[in-house]
Amino acid sequence: MNHQHSLSSLCRLMQIMLVIAMGLVVFISAWFVQPGQPMAEELVYDPVEHSVLRWEKIILAYDNGVIVLILGQMYCLFSKLRRGKFFTQSVITSTKRIGLTMMGAYLLGFLLRMFIGTLSWDSDNIYTIMVSVEIYGILQLLMGLGIFILSYIFEKAKELENEINLVI
Repeated sequence: MNHQHSLSSLCRLMQIMLVIAMGLVVFISAWFVQPGQPMAEELVYDPVEHSVLRWEKIILAYDNGVIVLILGQMYCLFSKLRRGKFFTQSVITSTKRIGLTMMGAYLLGFLLRMFIGTLSWDSDNIYTIMVSVEIYGILQLLMGLGIFILSYIFEKAKELENEINLVI
């Protein structure tokens, strides 16, 4: 079995896993964000608590939307890689787009959480919760930056490949 066939099989497997992941995220988001669906904490109606839960559902919908967007972009990238297109402008652009989406989504999500936090949460524990959430967000930011840098590595490889083709 040659390397091209192995890579194609791995990319196909990754595409299948990405489709399953997108489906699960959409299902989970629809389950928890539907308007009439009470969450476990809503057993007794409290107007302030109800407002907080509404904002939590908005944040959950935003986060899940971003995840589906990034998974969709990754699906397109692996589709190109599966066809043997490694150092093309299309792959470089897709990689940059994934990195920029991850970094931009983190920054927008951070601002959204801070804005919503000032509107609705009165608890003393909210800052502890925000810090623990932002630790994972910083990982998203770093991963987005790493993928963005990877796009420049792909771009350099494309330049080297073009130089080699000119020499021959």
